[in-house]
Amino acid sequence: MIRLFYIILCLSNLNTYSQALLVSANPLKEKLYTSEAHFNEKYIAANKIKAIEASISVKYDLQQIRETGRSNYFSFNTLGKISNHYEVYGNDTIATYYEYNTKNQLIVKRTNDRQGFYSHNYEYNNSDKLIRYYYSRDENEFADKHRFKLSNRNIILSENYEYGISSKNQVTRTIINDIGKPYKEETFNYDQFGNLAEYIYRYIITGNQVATAYSYDFYSRIVEIVKPEETILFEYDSIGNLTAEKVYKNNSLYQTKEFLYNNAMLLTAQLIKNEETKAITIIKFTYIYY
Repeated sequence: MIRLFYIILCLSNLNTYSQALLVSANPLKEKLYTSEAHFNEKYIAANKIKAIEASISVKYDLQQIRETGRSNYFSFNTLGKISNHYEVYGNDTIATYYEYNTKNQLIVKRTNDRQGFYSHNYEYNNSDKLIRYYYSRDENEFADKHRFKLSNRNIILSENYEYGISSKNQVTRTIINDIGKPYKEETFNYDQFGNLAEYIYRYIITGNQVATAYSYDFYSRIVEIVKPEETILFEYDSIGNLTAEKVYKNNSLYQTKEFLYNNAMLLTAQLIKNEETKAITIIKFTYIYY
């Protein structure tokens, strides 16, 4: 995730076109994005959004708002899929590029840093399920970091995914590490409406298990995520826009996020308040259209 920046994708079928930045919980796809920005692709495409820019400022307790010199710029293709992401830190910029196959599945997410390029790579089976993920350091044939052609790849780690017999209400998956040993088992349980109700993962050798539960309202909008020692609550307005997200840790309010909209119901800002320090991160959104 962009450190202070939380962008979320809608799960509800009824809210497909509601906003570009909505709520998400999909552990089956978390590996694809490694907790970075998730977008409502149908909303982006339908409204012909070419890019979203997010500028970040901060306000500490009893102090004035100050600019951080940080911003994020996301560009999209005409299908609403993210194509480029630029994180700006003063004079430093980290660029991430996304590549898709003919089925519009993410196959490469490549980022450049001070050491060069690294990438997250994904392979799928004929049923469109992720079957392999690997992380690699990539060598660029060009000296210019804004142009890339792979000349050599060094795979650092990899995982393979094997799926059990799935039903309408359950999917099971085993993760195989890069030495060919199964080390983690995952179970995805769904309710009668197809919403993810519970996600459980278990480490095979130790037997340690962690469960996360998901609750929804009558519109199938996610309203609560319960994890060990953490609960996240979501609030919506009368037309389905996400207005607040509250994070509780050990039953104490830890963080509050508020989402602000203009008269056209377009999300224009996000406020993130640390309830312990009272510091508020302010993210302002600007939209660019085709």
